[in-house]
Amino acid sequence: MDKAGTLGAELEEEEPETFVGLWIQHQPEFRIVISFTKNGEETIKKYIKEDSPLAKVIELRAFEVTYEQLQATQRETMQLLEELGLFCASSINIQDNQVEVYVTDSKLFDETLQEADAQLPTHVAAIVVYEPLYEIPFKVNPDPSVHFPQLKMRSGSFMAALMTGKLVLEDDYLRVNGTLIIWQPDYFLNSNNENIEILGRNGEVVARVGEEVYIGGGEMPLEYVNRIIKEPLPQDCEGPYWLMGEIVPREAGER
Repeated sequence: MDKAGTLGAELEEEEPETFVGLWIQHQPEFRIVISFTKNGEETIKKYIKEDSPLAKVIELRAFEVTYEQLQATQRETMQLLEELGLFCASSINIQDNQVEVYVTDSKLFDETLQEADAQLPTHVAAIVVYEPLYEIPFKVNPDPSVHFPQLKMRSGSFMAALMTGKLVLEDDYLRVNGTLIIWQPDYFLNSNNENIEILGRNGEVVARVGEEVYIGGGEMPLEYVNRIIKEPLPQDCEGPYWLMGEIVPREAGER
């Protein structure tokens, strides 16, 4: 397996015009799968001798586009989506010879592409990994006096920092340690007998103003925040700004 890793790095470096990828297959039998766009059998002979142990477990496959082309397609795709205000995570799936974009709101994603008369490049697949609540199945009593900045689309991945402190209401914004919270979709502001609560996707109370909270995420500049939230924040709305990931249960935050 170590030799396979070295071989993959060498092929990526030396054969960018035809090399697609290399991966280890454990089932139904052990194989080192190597894919090229053409001339795979001739190319691999330059790197592996017939009597090499690797030669006995190698399987060659022919794909349409190279790894280098997939990288270029990924960059093109992410630029297109960001210009449309769709901030998605993505990766290259070598085994399927495609770029994958991870969609967290298929309705918003499709409508945005249609309105812009845009389409994803060839060899790009949109994979739906999450859907928001288009209709809330529980009662919510919002407080219109409290600003609740929220993302247009759930983040495809979360930043891993953790912020701990008391959730407070300052100048009509919810903050922790002076930091303004930017909320993911499927969190809901609820006024319960003048107590401000945050409800989760299932209607459960996940935070209350005046109580300690543990919020995963990370800081982001205002310029970036305003590109990804439903309604831009005013320039005089002071930061820092915390792009939250999830509210961590107390017991997990105290570890």
